[in-house]
Amino acid sequence: MTRALSSFAGICLSLLSFSAGAEGLNPCPGLDLSWQCEGGQPVARATRNARDDAGLPYRVLSGGQLLSLPVTRQSLNLTGAGPVTVVGLPKGEGPCCLSQRSLPPAPPDLCIAPPPGDPGRETPASDPRPAPERQFDFAAAIEAVTACPSGAAGHLCRGSLMVSRLSGAPEQRVIPITLTATGARDLTLTLSGAASCNAAGQGALFCQLIEGVSGRFDLPMTVQAGPSFDDRKVQLCADLAAPGDPRQQLFLVQTALTGLGLDPGPIDGAEGPRTLAAAAQFAGQFGLKDLRSARDPRLLAILGLGGFDDAQAGNNRACTDVLLPRAKRPSCQPATTVASSDGCACRYARMIRTGATSCACVEGYRLVPGRGCVERLGGSSGGGPVKPDDPPPAQCDAASTVKRNGACVCRYGDMVQVNASACQCRSGQPPIPGRGCP
Repeated sequence: MTRALSSFAGICLSLLSFSAGAEGLNPCPGLDLSWQCEGGQPVARATRNARDDAGLPYRVLSGGQLLSLPVTRQSLNLTGAGPVTVVGLPKGEGPCCLSQRSLPPAPPDLCIAPPPGDPGRETPASDPRPAPERQFDFAAAIEAVTACPSGAAGHLCRGSLMVSRLSGAPEQRVIPITLTATGARDLTLTLSGAASCNAAGQGALFCQLIEGVSGRFDLPMTVQAGPSFDDRKVQLCADLAAPGDPRQQLFLVQTALTGLGLDPGPIDGAEGPRTLAAAAQFAGQFGLKDLRSARDPRLLAILGLGGFDDAQAGNNRACTDVLLPRAKRPSCQPATTVASSDGCACRYARMIRTGATSCACVEGYRLVPGRGCVERLGGSSGGGPVKPDDPPPAQCDAASTVKRNGACVCRYGDMVQVNASACQCRSGQPPIPGRGCP
């Protein structure tokens, strides 16, 4: 089952169905929106109210930018007037809160000094505090085997991805991770442990972590690939960022909207009218009425697909090369098969596999050396040997094959035929009924 992507609150909005909407959360207390004068210029600010402050870390969406107000800070500067969405993260198992508010434009005379002798107004004082700096830094590192031998079902490598906080105080940050691999089309990546992951299309994987107290994660990782008779080298990369590829972004937006109960159409990474309509419907709950693309940066920020505000972006990427050695070629039966890129292929038309290295003519045909499979006349069994000339009628394995023209053929893509009546997934895992190979 596909898990819904975390929202920009990480652990709040993704738990709500779309029907619940914003009404499913209590409003966030203790956060005031106001204008202040700094350096002679009006500045929009969100400030904790000491009287009502619940001491929660907040995520604030202002002007399409995702901002963070940890418990260690009292205020943060907003981008300006307009809609402001505030989500408070819970303490332990407590509930989330959500507020949707609007900050009006700054008063035109906010930073204008009063005339001399005017006792009715005081000169607005500039806030002497410097703008807060980004105070956390995370790094990624991959520990994986460099060679991945081929087995009966292909390649399987195991390693780990380490994500560490190098500086900054603990906070419930949402840490994005994008895994990509190049060099093999049939490669599958898996990241487990504390990560919540979704396929991002094009062989990529997008995961999210909720930072804990320790600030260090050791995430088990597997790399799987089908067998090949050529040497291959795969580059595996992990980025502490959401995908930047447009198709991968749309793939994840469609996944998130589906998980939230909307209908964006097929999850294919293409932006059609159904995807845009579902995105606009969801974004409307946050005051975004002018959505023109499902890749709008404001929508991406709400769904947790925006930027990662890390102090040192240079250590947010880690890559390693993984070698996939060629598999040993089987000894193909010369009378019925020929060597191919996938091992042994049937030599003639109207043949089916009877094993990894042999084939036989389908029911109603017999093998004539040099000519191929020839139709029998009058139902006679002829005088040749039973195998491989005259195979018995195949009893097809219903879970992995379907009968077609008297032969059992693989039911799903990414399968290989293991005998005359059964197939298996290249990954070695059993197929999912009605869906195919995992």
